Amino acid sequence: MAPVVGKFRIVFATFCLGTAGCSPYVYKDEVGGFQQQVSRLASTYDDSVKQYGADYDRERRQHFAVNLLPLETVGGCQEVSASGPPCQIVTLSAKDADTYPATSPYQDSGPDATKKVLGALAAYAAQLVAITDAADSEALAARQKSLWESVGKVLKTADQFVPGAADTSGMVGTAGGLLGKLLQAALDRERLAALRQAVTAVDPRLPILAHVAEEGIKVLIDSRLRSTSTYLDEIENRSFGPDVVKRLNVELYDARYSALSEAVAEINALRAVKPADLTQALVDAHHALATALDNKNADLASVTAALANLAEKVSAFRDAIEAANKT
Repeated sequence: MAPVVGKFRIVFATFCLGTAGCSPYVYKDEVGGFQQQVSRLASTYDDSVKQYGADYDRERRQHFAVNLLPLETVGGCQEVSASGPPCQIVTLSAKDADTYPATSPYQDSGPDATKKVLGALAAYAAQLVAITDAADSEALAARQKSLWESVGKVLKTADQFVPGAADTSGMVGTAGGLLGKLLQAALDRERLAALRQAVTAVDPRLPILAHVAEEGIKVLIDSRLRSTSTYLDEIENRSFGPDVVKRLNVELYDARYSALSEAVAEINALRAVKPADLTQALVDAHHALATALDNKNADLASVTAALANLAEKVSAFRDAIEAANKT
């Protein structure tokens, strides 16, 4: 599990809330902790999408092998230049060609929405961290511009799924507008106001994006489970039937048993993923941070607890995907 903010931070934050107007340096670890978990979530999802391609290739190859299907190469296999379509292996069996195209339909269309959502959130979280690191007003001005660009991308992404989600009426929506109101304040308050404006804009839209991510993760996990289950059935039916087993030597039997064991382990690891719990923890952590930034009397313990829960859920997701990817 990723490290979380210690209790001493709560004591220091409580003192600072009453004396310094809640400098965002108090929230530096909290913002950094949120960014770390969003980044881990996004990278783990990307890793699983890549592994699904390997799962599909394994399933496809196994099906071709056990059925001894005729094959041919197509596409750009005869091209001598660097450009052109990819070179691919396909089966001459029309029925099986439809069932097992060179690339899976999911790879071609499935992960785009979730990848876009998690990428936008990761970029936004990174810009929040950049605000807490701004050493002076000049640096803060440049980073505010980047922060609002990232906020804009988050809101536009949400708007694709719920029209009107990008409407920021009543909010400060540009770096310039924000700067005009902040440059007369102390630097610590400038940072705090920048963070508050950004998370206030994103927080109501985050459940929309979390739902998209949840559905995308579910589809990915279900696709990997189906692929691995089909592969498992092929091994079991073709390699361990009563008539087949009698013809195997010890080495071949052991090799096929290892493949069977790996497929079983992958299925169990994938079933451990809980997309709803994972994305709800993301929403809860961001909301706790938004509440703390907007309330000078905020209870930092709730932020710490929410971040700890998010770290736990992301770690569980990553552990399950890594376990599945090792098989």
